Amino acid sequence: RPLRPGQEEDPLDLLPKSKLDMETWKRTYSNSPYAESAKWFWENYDPEGYSIWFCDYKYNDENKVLFMTSNSIRGLFQRMEGLYKYAFGSMLICNSTAPFAIKGCFMFRGTEIPPDMKIVDDYDYYVWTRADTSDPATRAKIDQYWAGNVTGEVVDEDWKVFK
Repeated sequence: RPLRPGQEEDPLDLLPKSKLDMETWKRTYSNSPYAESAKWFWENYDPEGYSIWFCDYKYNDENKVLFMTSNSIRGLFQRMEGLYKYAFGSMLICNSTAPFAIKGCFMFRGTEIPPDMKIVDDYDYYVWTRADTSDPATRAKIDQYWAGNVTGEVVDEDWKVFK
């Protein structure tokens, strides 16, 4: 991705090497049943090299048309294009009827949300909450988001993965 004016290197490339290789994780996720992917992920997850965040759309009452709700997620992913190397996540459309709720779960390189995510136009439309990955219940919730099947939620089949 292009560097900002005055940048010689991407700050995320300067972070210490992590035992979790993002490309290997994305291949594992894409080519294995989720149960196998999840096992690999939790065996290799590095909380010092990555952070996981839940996000909830602030304006769900405006999500009255399903295809438009889906398009807003596509737009977010397009604007996140420069983060493919440093991020992974899923966005779910919940509820069987309008208004539809948008919820997501993302992993980012580093212990904070990267600055390049914070300048994405849609970033402020979401409430971001750091996931406590040491908590087994939170790990189970992350797995549900990434498998597209959240307990207690009706998830539209049009859920999306950023990878």
